[in-house]
Amino acid sequence: MHLPYSLPHGHQEVRPGGPSVRGQGRRPLGRLLADVIGGRRTRSARTTLVLLLALLLTIGTACGLRPVPGIIKIGLVAPLGGSDSASGLQLLFAVRLALREWNANGGIDGFRVDLTANDDRGAGAGGEQQARALAIDPGIVGVIGHVTAASALAAAPHYEQSGLALITFANVAGWSNGTPPSTTFRLAPPPAQWARALADLASRQAKADSAIIVHEPGPDDEAFVGAVEEALHSTGILTVRTIAVSATQSGYDQAAQAIAEQRPGAIILATNFVTAGEIAAQLRPLTTAPLILAPQAGRPEILRIGGAALEGAYTLSPAFGALQGEKSQQFIEDYRQLAAAVPGDYSALAYDATNLLLTAARSQLRREGHIDRAGVLRELALGDPLEGLTGSLAFDQQRSRRNAMLYAYQLSGFAYPGRLLDSEQSH
Repeated sequence: MHLPYSLPHGHQEVRPGGPSVRGQGRRPLGRLLADVIGGRRTRSARTTLVLLLALLLTIGTACGLRPVPGIIKIGLVAPLGGSDSASGLQLLFAVRLALREWNANGGIDGFRVDLTANDDRGAGAGGEQQARALAIDPGIVGVIGHVTAASALAAAPHYEQSGLALITFANVAGWSNGTPPSTTFRLAPPPAQWARALADLASRQAKADSAIIVHEPGPDDEAFVGAVEEALHSTGILTVRTIAVSATQSGYDQAAQAIAEQRPGAIILATNFVTAGEIAAQLRPLTTAPLILAPQAGRPEILRIGGAALEGAYTLSPAFGALQGEKSQQFIEDYRQLAAAVPGDYSALAYDATNLLLTAARSQLRREGHIDRAGVLRELALGDPLEGLTGSLAFDQQRSRRNAMLYAYQLSGFAYPGRLLDSEQSH
């Protein structure tokens, strides 16, 4: 699925037939040019063309000639279809809102910004396919998105090969040494911070002395589970078990029974939100152990699946708690008008990422007189911090966000994310 989105911009209306010239039977300018080039009615056509050029030169001299403003493009890759499409649409509307604001104010010093939005279905194969498509488009100067680890892992090498900057929100634990590839910037908290926050919820909020981590098989999932285990041990929770479940299996009643038999003090659901919701529904008749949603499971849509079984569950957000103040309220209202929905967890991050990417492009334009991939990449790495909806936007030497925040919530009253409990800042 390939969805190119271009925001509306102010162009003068051109009516069918084009501008008319007196004495030429109201023939369009294109036909006059064809007459000159093709040698038909050359005297009449050439006379009219000379008059037109003289008029344009007069206007240009009066107004001051300048280059015609250009167009740059940015890419968005997100699950715009499939079970996680709600998350993808959160990104899409937030990016479109930011672009609308930039273009309404003249774009990037006269350069209009267009958006190419591609659907990866949240899968590795989709992420790789869409990354390839954006990488070979010379007009694309930066990309936002890839919200799942599978998609980001598969896509990042293609951006690196093409020198294309990617700002992602994915929780990827499987990158070598925990560091993203050289053109990938991580705006959401790194996996180690997620792991510490999950362990803190199990220890301080759930008061657990043991835990079970439910996850899906795969190298990145296992790397993240290892980080969570280590964080749990550091809080004094020494009895930690893991159980792997497949997103494709027909039911989770046996898995739920096995989890309940262990009598855990807390259950951390580190699967996709569909699987997590189904497991939660199976677990509730069997155990009262507190449920904790890892980032893969922490989506508002999980409430449609798990229902009342998720009452009292704990979750984490990198953005919701930051949406305070007049600027945030204006964003929420503008987003609601554009999307006919309230912004979600990824909306504020996507809005910030867009502003960060375009600010980098503008900085390069003002320094060097042009915009290209290498310059945008350099400005993202070395540019001054930008104050966004979710706080200060700047990256460390590993291209992870400095001072990234996580906010802890407890689900209550069938509302997501629920009641704010606490916040944790990256170190």
